Amino acid sequence: MRKKVKIKNLKLKIKKGQTVRVLSGKDAGKTGKVIRVWPKKLLALVEGVNQYVKHVKKRGKEQPGGMVTLDRPLATSKLQVI
Repeated sequence: MRKKVKIKNLKLKIKKGQTVRVLSGKDAGKTGKVIRVWPKKLLALVEGVNQYVKHVKKRGKEQPGGMVTLDRPLATSKLQVI
């Protein structure tokens, strides 16, 4: 059985509402506003960065099917506060 590894209390410099720049990855150089932060997982959700397309099935007459673009969280180590 694996032991759970505790992450030390790291003080994140990234807060909700700040403007950040992506340092590495496919979206390197892009900027955006931080929507949400997960300090325990060291992740942040940035508006308009790290997007993916999700295919949604049709559900009745009111909700049509199609493709929806969603944002995925990024590791805070890849972000720089502007």
